[in-house]
Amino acid sequence: MQVHAAQHLNEGLLGISHSSRTPDESVTRLIAGLTQQGGMFIRIGSGALTSAWAAAGRLIGYYEAHMHPWDSLSGIALMREAGGVTNDYLSNDGLKKGNPVLLANATLYPQRKALTGNRALDE
Repeated sequence: MQVHAAQHLNEGLLGISHSSRTPDESVTRLIAGLTQQGGMFIRIGSGALTSAWAAAGRLIGYYEAHMHPWDSLSGIALMREAGGVTNDYLSNDGLKKGNPVLLANATLYPQRKALTGNRALDE
């Protein structure tokens, strides 16, 4: 496995998930910023599968504003093993409470992080 080599957000599909645990604005801000830069996204309904696709290079990355550990940790491990970058999911008691998940290659990670506006990613 190897992460996608994209250097810009418009070079592939970004995986996005959303749930009722977070405000709609947590994902609409990202989608608006992404499409303004010519990027596109996909939502398939399974964060675990979408994050695995990102680790395998099928997608340029993955974002969800809040995931539980049983859905997120396998994708985080796969992304790191594939050479990608992830946020510090375990911060602020993430193992018990869940946290946002942001996965991408080293070049796209800061670009995607800026689009989310999610301050929890800074911790």
